[in-house]
Amino acid sequence: MRGGLIFLCSMTTASTTSPRCACPICAKPLSASSGWLKERLHRHRLQLGFHRSLQEYLGHGADFVLLGEGEQTLLELIGAIRNGTHDFLPIAGLAFLRGNEPVKTMGRKVMKELDELPLPAWDLVDMDIYRKTWLKYNGYFSLNVGTTRGCPFKCNWCAKPIYGNRYHARSPQNVVKELKELKEKYRFDHIWFCDDIFGLKPGWVNEFADTLEKEELKIRYKIQCRADLLLQENYIQALARSGCENIWMGAESGSQKILDAMDKGTTIGRSMRPRGC
Repeated sequence: MRGGLIFLCSMTTASTTSPRCACPICAKPLSASSGWLKERLHRHRLQLGFHRSLQEYLGHGADFVLLGEGEQTLLELIGAIRNGTHDFLPIAGLAFLRGNEPVKTMGRKVMKELDELPLPAWDLVDMDIYRKTWLKYNGYFSLNVGTTRGCPFKCNWCAKPIYGNRYHARSPQNVVKELKELKEKYRFDHIWFCDDIFGLKPGWVNEFADTLEKEELKIRYKIQCRADLLLQENYIQALARSGCENIWMGAESGSQKILDAMDKGTTIGRSMRPRGC
């Protein structure tokens, strides 16, 4: 391999001090990795995100590109490297150069059981700087938490390179467990749930509110949501009960013609009705 390891992916990051993930809905399955791996990672910059072609990434020194959800792919890749394996084709969700030609392995299936992932490695975040910045510019300290992956709707302008129209959610109990740890360790003032669409699963928000009350945990938070979802029975009441203060509603347009052209699957009337709730 050329000059060590550089990992690039659309979902998984790693720290230069420990091969774990600190993004809101990734995990840290590699926390027990060897000193050898940590030494290798120390010497190289790790990046995330797809903004260029595989050829550009691989042609500029990357040994591997992780495609789609990266947790399991990264775990298997590091295991293969540690074992001295040079055949990476059996590892799903991976791209690399063979000779001068980029090779993509079989696609990795999207994870369905998100509760199986360990909680994010928040200890890798420099929380003091994060807190000071929030307080300076907003007057309160907010953290981002993800509860889902994907969206089942088919708005034709929305980018869905990983999940397509699949939607999977963590359990309310799993989310509250993370919130409790964050509250105890970092004393946040506010949570921004960064899901594309929050609480879509029937009964999820109500169970979330019940779990917060059971754990005697009070939070303030904001979400993104479709206008028609807000019309579900007891949905807004459950949001209020669980601490929701602000909803970024995806009305998108005041023109039904434009909504139809977007394949939004909703109407202007549905966007207006929540005002009276």
